[in-house]
Amino acid sequence: MGEGVQVREVKRLRSYLDDKSLKGKIGVAMLVSLSISFLAFWLMNTLTIEFINRYFDDEKHWKALTDVKADELQNYVTANNISTDDWEALRSWDKKNRGVYIYIYDKAHTIYESSTNFVSYSYENYEPITFSDKTADMSIFYAIDYAYYMFSVLVDGAISVIIFFVIMMGVINNVIKRIKNLENDVKILEGGSLDHEIHVTSNDEIGSLGQSLNDMRIAFRNNLEEGEELTRANSDLVARMAHDLRTPLTSLLLYLDLLSDRKYTNEKDFDNYIKISRDKAERIKYMTDQLFERSLITGEKTEPLDEPSPAKYVLEDALSVFIMTLETEGVTTISEINWPDIKVSVSLNYIERILDNIYSNILKYADRNKPIQVKVYEGRQDSTKPDTTDNRTVVLEIANYIGNRAVSAGGSNIGLENIDMMLERMGGSFKTEEEGDIFRMILNLPEAAD
Repeated sequence: MGEGVQVREVKRLRSYLDDKSLKGKIGVAMLVSLSISFLAFWLMNTLTIEFINRYFDDEKHWKALTDVKADELQNYVTANNISTDDWEALRSWDKKNRGVYIYIYDKAHTIYESSTNFVSYSYENYEPITFSDKTADMSIFYAIDYAYYMFSVLVDGAISVIIFFVIMMGVINNVIKRIKNLENDVKILEGGSLDHEIHVTSNDEIGSLGQSLNDMRIAFRNNLEEGEELTRANSDLVARMAHDLRTPLTSLLLYLDLLSDRKYTNEKDFDNYIKISRDKAERIKYMTDQLFERSLITGEKTEPLDEPSPAKYVLEDALSVFIMTLETEGVTTISEINWPDIKVSVSLNYIERILDNIYSNILKYADRNKPIQVKVYEGRQDSTKPDTTDNRTVVLEIANYIGNRAVSAGGSNIGLENIDMMLERMGGSFKTEEEGDIFRMILNLPEAAD
C-alpha cells in the first residue's frame, strides 16, 4: 500500500512538472537540488564531526598538545621581550595559532583574553608565563580538532556544491537533449520527409515549439497535397476539355468548309448548315465559359461570406431572377418554396454565379417542352460533418427532364464541378441525382451560428 502511495506521489509530481513552463521547471529543479545538497551537507558534516570527536577523545593526547602550545607561547614572549602591556604582540601570536584559547591574568587583573566567550574546558592547562616585566598566570586550551572541523566543513561544502551542479547539469542536459531532438526532427523535415512526426513530450516552451512545428508540418503537407490534387484535377480537366472541344470544333470546321465551298443544293441546306455551325459554336462558348469560371474559382482568394441573415432575405431575390429568366426563355417552372426560419452566411457573388451555371446547364441539356421544378425546404446536414449548430440546412432542389442525353453524357461536367466548389467554400454541399429522364440538382446551405 505504501508503494502505491509513492507511485501516486511520483505521478503527481510528474504531472505538476509537465504543466510547468521551462522557467518554472528549472526553478523547481534548483529548489530540489538545493534541498538535496543541503541535506547531503548536513548528513556528511554530522558524520564527520562525530568521527573527529571519537578520534580525538583522549585527555592525555590533548594535554600533551596543549603543553606544546604553552611552551611555544612562552618562547615567543621570551624571544620578543614582550611585557604584560604589549597585548598587540599577544594578539598577533593568537591569530597565527587558530584553535588555541588563552586567558592570561595577574590575580584579579586580566592581561589578555582570546575571546570573551572562552569557557573552562576539562583539557585546559594552568601554568605561569614569564614576561619581561613580571610573571603572570595563564589558562590555555588547544582545540586541536578545530582545524579538522574547518577542513571537514570545506570538504563537505565542496561535495554539496558538486551534488547541486551535477543535478542541475542533468536537468540542463535534458533540456539540451530535447532541443537537439527537435533540431534533428527539423532537419528531417528540411529533407522533405513531411510525414515525420515531431515528438512532443511536455507542455513547456520546447513542447509548444514542437507542437507548432508539427502543426506547420501538417498544414504545409496538406497544402502540398491540395496543390498536387489541384494540379492533377486541372490536368485532367484540360484533357477532358480538349477531348470535348475537339468534336464540336471538327464539326464546326466541316460545316464551315461546306459553306465556304458552297456544297449545298438549296437554301434549306444552307440554313441547316448555318444552324448546326451556330449550335457547335455555342457549345464551344459554353465550355470555354465554364473553363473560365473554373479558373476564377481556383485562382481567386476565398470569397468573404456575409453576416448571418435569414435565408429568405438573402436568397429570395436571386432565386426570383433565376426563375423569371428561365420563363423569358419559354421554359415553364413549377415552384414549391417553403423558406425555413434559419439564418445563413453566404457570398451573394457565389450564389448568383451558381444560379447562372444552373441556368446555362438547363438551357443546354434540359427538355424545354417539359417544366422545371424548383423546391426550397428545410433539410439536415450530412451526418459525417461536425455539428456546428443543429445540422439544419436550406435545401434548393432543381429538377429538369433530360433533353439532349447524348450531348449531356459526353460533357466534361465542369459546370457542375464549379457549382460544387463554390458551395463547398460556403460550407455547403452539392449532389446530383438521375432517375429515368429526370435530372435533379440538390444544393445545401448550412445554418449559420449567430
